[in-house]
Formats: sequence, structure tokens, C-alpha cells
Amino acid sequence: MKLTEQQRAALQELVGRGVLGQDQADAVRAALDSGPTRSRRGVLWEVLGYLGGVLVLSGALLLAGQTWAELPEPARVLILTAVAVLPAGVGVFIAGGPGRVRSSRGHRARVITVLFALTAVAGAAAVGTAVPEPVGEWPWAVTGLVLAVVGYLALPAAFTAFASCAFTAALVLAAASDWFSWSVPVTTGLLLGAGLLWTVLVLTGVVAQRTALACGLAIALTGAQWPASESWPWAYGSTFVLALLLLAAFLRSRDPVLLAAGVIGVVIAVPEAVWDWTGGALSAPLIVLLAGVVLLVAGGVGLGWRRRTAR
Repeated sequence: MKLTEQQRAALQELVGRGVLGQDQADAVRAALDSGPTRSRRGVLWEVLGYLGGVLVLSGALLLAGQTWAELPEPARVLILTAVAVLPAGVGVFIAGGPGRVRSSRGHRARVITVLFALTAVAGAAAVGTAVPEPVGEWPWAVTGLVLAVVGYLALPAAFTAFASCAFTAALVLAAASDWFSWSVPVTTGLLLGAGLLWTVLVLTGVVAQRTALACGLAIALTGAQWPASESWPWAYGSTFVLALLLLAAFLRSRDPVLLAAGVIGVVIAVPEAVWDWTGGALSAPLIVLLAGVVLLVAGGVGLGWRRRTAR
């Protein structure tokens, strides 16, 4: 930040009183005056890094759209592999070498983790292209998960944590498709297990990034709702039980993400249950009204709790 005239005068007054030496005052003045410039430069390089990563991925997609059908399979795999390796290499270069990746901070760290996440996506696409169709979907999902986890271990951050969580969901769905023929109970159990696993990893501190908690809860809620895709009536029951567990966990940890996920689960489950119990007699406006009532009650309870704890 730029110092005002009053602040400069105050610094000089401290020099006159002997509290600071002139060299110390000059150092403080130089550090504060140069702060915004450095910050803006960091933001500029960060934006350029994001744009570069997006352009690499966009260019690969455009190339695929124009010539993909004419390219032989080895050429496709080679292109996708190059798209996977390039962001990882650039990320290591930005860090100053493999040994400095983990110590990266601020703008540099965010750019590196975005590039590592792109590597996981492109690597999964390369394996998905190379593996014959009869093998199934799981090889590319495993590849993406492994690359995302390696990226997270190299530099724990939001983007690599989110990529790891997202590829966990992809692997679960691939397994449900390849090995269990989309069995509703199995798919529901796998999604719930994967989502709750990520939730536990975050709440116990093994994974520190909040995006992983939100992603894990989204997977768990998807799993609870999965029976609804096949018109199984217990979808709202599993969603409501999960919502109660999340609200109970919130009372213990005071984590607002748990509260939001629990409220969302209740808002989804209650109208579904009423619709099922009444045989669909309620109209859409009444269901929306019911969801609104649930939200208002939850908000009122939450505000009341905040008021009592603030005293």
C-alpha cells in the first residue's frame, strides 16, 4: 500500500524521537510502497498461467474436433500424452525445479496446481483413448485419480484436492458401470462410501483443503439420491438420514459446509417424501413452498443458535 503524507510524517517523527533509525524508516517505507506493485505483478503472472493452461487444453480440443477422426490411434494417444506432460513440466519449471514444488506459495502455487490438475485430465483422456473399449471405463478413471493424487502430494492445494476427489467419483461410476451393471444398491453404497471417505479425510485433517469437503459431500448426496434415478422409493430416506448425520456432525465441528450440505439434503428429501406419501397429489408450487418452509425453519434455528452462542 502507498503511504499517506500523515503516515510518512509519523515515520519521520519516530526517527526524530529515536524509536527508529533512518535506515529502518527508509526500509519500512520502501517495503510498504512496493507492496502493491509486487502483488499486481503476481496476479498478472497468475492470470497468464491460467490462460496458458486453458489455451493448451482448448487448442487440443480444437485439433481433436477438426482432425481427430482422420488421425490414427497412436497419434491421438501421443497428442494427449503431450498435452498431459506439458502442463506438469511447466508447473515444475515455474516452481524452480522438482525440489521446490512443495515450497511454492501464493500466486505461483495456484498456477502450479491448476497445471497439475490439467495433467490429470489429459492423462486420463490419453489412457481412455489407448485402452480398447471392451476393457471398460476404469483404466482412465484410475489414471486420472493417480495423477491427481500425485499432484496433491506434490503440492497440497485446492485444485489438486478437488481433482483427486472428482476422479474418485469418476472411478466409482466407472466401477459401477463395468463391474456391477449399474446396480442401484451397489452404486448407491459406493458413492456414499466415497463421499463420506473424503468428508472424514478433511474433518480429521488428513486433507486440509475445503474444496475437498464440498466435493465429498456432493458425492455423498449424489449417492443418497441415486436410487431416485431408478424410481426406488427409499432415495429420500437415505438422503434424509445422511442429512441428519451431517447436521449432527455440524453440531460437533461447527463447520458451515456440513450445515449447508445437511440443509440441502433435508430440502431435497422432505418434498420427495411428501410427494411419495401423497401419491403425487401435491402440485409443484406446493412442493416449492414446502422446500421454502424447510429453509426458513433451518435458517431460524441457525440464527437462534448463533445468537445464543454469541452471548
